[in-house]
Amino acid sequence: MEPHSGGGKPELPRPTLWPVGFAIGVACILVGLVVSWPAVAVGGAIAIVFGFLWARDLATRRAHPAPLPSAGAPSIDAPPIPAHLGREAMPPPRPGERFPRSKFLEASTLGLGAVIGGAVTLPAVGFMIIPPFLKQGHKPIDIGPLSDYPEGKWQIVHFYIDIKEGEVTRRTAYIRYNGLLGDLPSFTIISNRCAHLSCPVQPPH
Repeated sequence: MEPHSGGGKPELPRPTLWPVGFAIGVACILVGLVVSWPAVAVGGAIAIVFGFLWARDLATRRAHPAPLPSAGAPSIDAPPIPAHLGREAMPPPRPGERFPRSKFLEASTLGLGAVIGGAVTLPAVGFMIIPPFLKQGHKPIDIGPLSDYPEGKWQIVHFYIDIKEGEVTRRTAYIRYNGLLGDLPSFTIISNRCAHLSCPVQPPH
């Protein structure tokens, strides 16, 4: 009796979705590292379950290897059979089948890779690019009348960016009145915090 059914055509391994589920679990873990720890736990559980099912499926296939060729099989000395002929050849596509399973798995792998790459890359790129385009700044701050600033002298001025928030918004600046520039007063203002690493800046002399 022939070991294969279906008119002598070889019986191919059935497709499995365990690798896809495992990849989804890994994707959830990577996204969870950016979003929240519960998402990491969910992704880990999915990866463990589908990884176990995938490993069990592989072990089952290894425990039941393909049957040896029958007595009527060609000998070693016989000329090789073309790859598209013989019992071991891939069967032709079914009528209406547009994409083989290998194409589906390839597209799924590439798609999951794109999703994982986007989930990891887009948040970091967004934090780097978006903030300069958002509305920034604060309301105008009153630092006293013009008479408090002698021309050509530096003054150390303390002020609050938002008085409602208290001391956490307290800032210090070094201000010098340069005189009139046309009809408007001109000032040079230096923050006491370096824009690089917020190191303290000494007042100019």
